[in-house]
Amino acid sequence: MIAKATVKLPTVVLDELTAAGAHLDEHAEAALKAAGSVVEPVMRANLAASITGRYSTGQLAAALGLTPVKTDRAGNHNVKVGFDEPRQDGGVNAKIATILEYGSTRQPARPFLTRTRRTTRAPALEAMKRVLTERLPKGST
Repeated sequence: MIAKATVKLPTVVLDELTAAGAHLDEHAEAALKAAGSVVEPVMRANLAASITGRYSTGQLAAALGLTPVKTDRAGNHNVKVGFDEPRQDGGVNAKIATILEYGSTRQPARPFLTRTRRTTRAPALEAMKRVLTERLPKGST
């Protein structure tokens, strides 16, 4: 003998799920933009504090920005705070940022990425939660 159970969701719950799913891409994009807007200014400030000396050209700071929200092959939405490439002088911003973060034989480490990640993780998550809470329908679930 096999036991069977049928669970029927209330119509209002099904309607809420359908409404939320119909705009899922918009909700994800808004949430990720909110998180990016938390991370970018902190990274910019941390980068500015890490860049010292007379050799700074300003190119790294000028290249810092937020990408548009993109969806990968698996359907995951993402946004990145990072650097445009290439530099005007032909160099690579990722290399300069890595040297700043970890140092080199001629330069001590001046971490800004690790500090940014550590201090913005919780506020970025809160920003995403806030946006999703505002955007998703509220009902008797």
